Amino acid sequence: MVSERLAKHRAAVLRPILELEKRGEPISAAIGDAAWELGLAKSHTWSLYRRLRENDARAAALELGRRGPKPGSKRIAQDVEVLIDATLRRYYLVRERSSFLRIWREIRAECEAKGFQPPTRRTVKARLDAMDEREVFRKRRGAQEADKVFSARPGRLEVSAPLEVVQIDHTTSDITLVDHVNRRPLARPYLTVAIDVATRIVLGVYVTFDAPSVLSIALCLDHCVRRKSVHVPGTLEELVWPMAGIPKAIHVDNAQEFHSDAFRTACEDWGIAVQYRPFGGKHYGVLIVTEN
Repeated sequence: MVSERLAKHRAAVLRPILELEKRGEPISAAIGDAAWELGLAKSHTWSLYRRLRENDARAAALELGRRGPKPGSKRIAQDVEVLIDATLRRYYLVRERSSFLRIWREIRAECEAKGFQPPTRRTVKARLDAMDEREVFRKRRGAQEADKVFSARPGRLEVSAPLEVVQIDHTTSDITLVDHVNRRPLARPYLTVAIDVATRIVLGVYVTFDAPSVLSIALCLDHCVRRKSVHVPGTLEELVWPMAGIPKAIHVDNAQEFHSDAFRTACEDWGIAVQYRPFGGKHYGVLIVTEN
């Protein structure tokens, strides 16, 4: 939905201010810059920022509590929607793109010529903001440049801090489930592992006899972000695994489950960037060994 994309765009602009506040730095000027970039009043930007901060930086929080039409919502004629989309692709998704003012004038003129009610500048700007960033970059700069920006870099993964990049992958374990009567082998469990690239620490795991899926990834990520501890049987001792947190980026291969809408939408909602291994780069940046 357009409203979801707009919320994710706003969250991406506002999240760096959270880091400034965590370091104890003043943020009023940064809020002003964000208001200018988002085209909103500073008071409205403050309200969005507080909502984002109170909800662990989730983009979905910026969709709550709105009254009236949602920004970017499609409340105009379908013919006008088609015209806007075609004009944006013709004049904006090109290497030498036109100015926004010219694009809006082209749309208005064509609507008037066809007898349609012209959209406002704000409506056209909302449609433009909701366009897929990778597609925009690919149309302007080419597929190779887009891969460099939106995919994992060739060579090795360069990181400087914990949780900056976490790699997730599946592998079959070296344990075999056997029949308890005849000891015949039945199956080997799948292990989904999340490893922090900077520290090489195992941040989360999930074990199942089912084939790898979106559920495996979700439960592994759930294990990543939660506090982990177990009680020693027969004692009051608690063993704590003090590794937890929300990754800033996840590095994965091109398995089907990593390209699912559920996985990508959840990552976008939490502000987690997804970096895909280049096609053909089987051993690129690999921390998790998946060979049987």
